[in-house]
Amino acid sequence: MPSQKPRVALTLPDDLNEIFDRIAAFQGVPKTKVIVELLEAYKPVLKETLDAIEKIENDRENAQQIAKEFGQNLLLDAQVMMGTISQEVKDL
Repeated sequence: MPSQKPRVALTLPDDLNEIFDRIAAFQGVPKTKVIVELLEAYKPVLKETLDAIEKIENDRENAQQIAKEFGQNLLLDAQVMMGTISQEVKDL
């Protein structure tokens, strides 16, 4: 039975396509699975970005403060992620 999930046509630059091809080959999975997993991993960042854009759209007077808070939140999230990655590498 075909998937009911939406499909998206995607054209990749050659260099990005090669990266995804190589990752997929190493993992032994289809390239689309690699791309979907990457997008899933970035879902929280995408959601925060969308939230910030909507806040700015609805409150232009405070756009600079909203953007600043968004940037600070991204930096904090990146630090947490780097800590997690560092621990995983250490545990190898």
